[in-house]
Amino acid sequence: RDVVVDAPNNRALVSDNALDAVLAVDLTTGNRTVISQFSTSTGTGPDFGNPTHFALDAANQRLLVACYEKFSVFAMDLLTGDRSVISSNATTAGPLFVRQRGIVLQASEQRALVVDTDGQALLSVDLSPAVGDRTYLSNSTLDIGAGVAFGTNITDVVVDATNNRALSSDSDTDTIYTIDLETGNRLAISDNTGTGNGPLFSSIGPIALDEGNNRLLVAETSSEKLFAIDLLSGDRTVISDFSGVGTGPWSGTAQERDMALDAANDRVLVVMSEA
Repeated sequence: RDVVVDAPNNRALVSDNALDAVLAVDLTTGNRTVISQFSTSTGTGPDFGNPTHFALDAANQRLLVACYEKFSVFAMDLLTGDRSVISSNATTAGPLFVRQRGIVLQASEQRALVVDTDGQALLSVDLSPAVGDRTYLSNSTLDIGAGVAFGTNITDVVVDATNNRALSSDSDTDTIYTIDLETGNRLAISDNTGTGNGPLFSSIGPIALDEGNNRLLVAETSSEKLFAIDLLSGDRTVISDFSGVGTGPWSGTAQERDMALDAANDRVLVVMSEA
């Protein structure tokens, strides 16, 4: 379901729901290794229970893992694969997780930001040792933060630190939102109703920030299409599809589940299901 680039170790870390595991993929050979899995005693600690989305915390040599079946955020040790719970409905305080999806690290504030699809909210998880408490940063149903309302399927989130904002995608409304990290105020910066020019979205999903090119990369889950969104104008450009923009394989049935920018190799890594 998710992928992050662990550049110092020349690998991508990938979640596999069917295996309930985290795998490492060598970026040179493509070889795969299970590095954390409860059923095979690869790493110690509690079972993930459907690991879905990742955030790399390289400074602390760990991977943050959102697991919605456990209503939890885990930490996985990058060296040992050991698992521990940082925040959960059962063990830490704050608004309850409902169906958490995308997660991103905001290291400067020592917190993780988590989008909750069913809760239509962006939550902050305190990463201070032995805390893990949750607070709403933005919630359109509870009027926390002003502006446009979230749709019913917000799926991913990244941090644009330069502009002190988060960016989030919503496949229900086919909208890219910005969320002010101080106020929680929400703004649509690209959608199908006149915000930004270019080809229209159709069921958008995973996103990746390409800060060096001042753009957001956005994948559609139904069309195997990859957009670049200008962060100033919201204008949309298709940079890869199966209809002549770029070459390479096309499955016809696969869905883009998530992606990560591999800046060192000037490419984006995309996790496909059923490919």
